[in-house]
Amino acid sequence: MSVRKRGENKYIVDIRQGRKLPRFYKVFQGTEAEAHQYEHEIRKELGREKQYPVSLTVGNLIEPYLEWAKNNLSDTTYKSHKRRLLGYIVPYFGNMVIDAVPSFMIERFKTKRKAEIRPKGTKGGNREINLELMALSAMANWAADPRRGNLGTDTVKIGTLPYKRPLPVVLNQDEAKRFIACFNTFYRALLLCKYHVGMRRSEVANLVEDQIDYSIVKDEKGNVISWGQILAHGKGDKERVLPMTKALWMALVAHEMSQVKAKRSPLVFPSRRTGNALTDVRKAIEKARKAAGITKRITPHVLRHTCATHLLEDGADLRTIQVLLGHEDISTTQIYTHVVTKHLRNAVSHAFEKDD
Repeated sequence: MSVRKRGENKYIVDIRQGRKLPRFYKVFQGTEAEAHQYEHEIRKELGREKQYPVSLTVGNLIEPYLEWAKNNLSDTTYKSHKRRLLGYIVPYFGNMVIDAVPSFMIERFKTKRKAEIRPKGTKGGNREINLELMALSAMANWAADPRRGNLGTDTVKIGTLPYKRPLPVVLNQDEAKRFIACFNTFYRALLLCKYHVGMRRSEVANLVEDQIDYSIVKDEKGNVISWGQILAHGKGDKERVLPMTKALWMALVAHEMSQVKAKRSPLVFPSRRTGNALTDVRKAIEKARKAAGITKRITPHVLRHTCATHLLEDGADLRTIQVLLGHEDISTTQIYTHVVTKHLRNAVSHAFEKDD
C-alpha cells in the first residue's frame, strides 16, 4: 500500500516509480482521508513528471529559484525569500510538486506556524506566515513562467490570513522642517532624497553621480520650471525618473561641492569609513531627533512615509504618488489615505474639544 499508518494522525506516503525514477517517501500528518488525498495529488504530478526529466519538487527547485532571485530581485527581497524558504517552506513542502501543493496542506502549515510563532493567549504572527507563503507563491510563479522550460504550470493559492497593517508613523510639516534643519550638508542631502522624492533606502545608498541630472529648465520668461531630476533604480531594477525640488537640488549641489577635495567615490553618499554604500544612518537620525525635540520614533523609512502623506495632504492624487514611490500595486499607496484621514480626525477633535 502507498499509504500506511505510522502512529496517531501520522501516515507514510510511499510511492515507487520503478528503478529509473526516484521513490517518493514522506511522513504525512493528518487524517487517513487527507493522507489518501495527498497521495492522489502526488501521483497525478508524478505521472506527469515522467514526461519531463526535471524534478518539480519545491526542494529541488529552491537552488535555481534563489539563484534567479539573487540576480533579479532587490537584495532585501532576495534575503527575506531565502530566509523564509530555507527556514520554513522547504522543511515542510520540500517533497511536494511546486504547482500541486494541496490546499489542505497550506492550511496545516498555517496552523503549525501559528502554534510556533505566538504563545497561547497572545495575538500576532499572521503577517509573518503570510510572507512565508507569499515566498512559496513567488517561487511557483517563477516556475510557471514559460521561459523556465515548463518547470511548473500553475501558481500556489495561499489564501492569506487576516492582518491589519498598522498606520505608518509620519512627521507633520513643522516636525519635518525642524528635523531636516538639524543635519549637516551630507545627511541633509541624503534625507531630502527620501523626504522630497520618496526614495527607498537601497536607492539612496546605491545612488551614483551619473543618475543625477542637475540641468535647470526655464520658461520663456526666465522662470524655473524644472530643478533637474534623479534616475532611481528601484525593486527588480525598475527605473523611474524623480523630479527634484529646489531644496533638494541646492542640498545635493552643496554636498557635491563639499566632496570636491575629498577622496572621490562613484557613490553620492559613500560611507566615510569604508567608501562603500552607507547603510546605517540611525545614529545621525537619533541625534537630530533629540535636537529637534521630536518624541516620535524616526527611521529612514519614516521620511518616505512622510513624503507620501504630505503630497496627499497637498492634493496630489494616488496614482501620482504611486509612480513617485515606485509602488507596483496602488493598494500599497492607499495606506496613506488612512493616515491623512486620521490626521484630519485628530485636527477636528483638537479644534473643537474645548467646546465639549
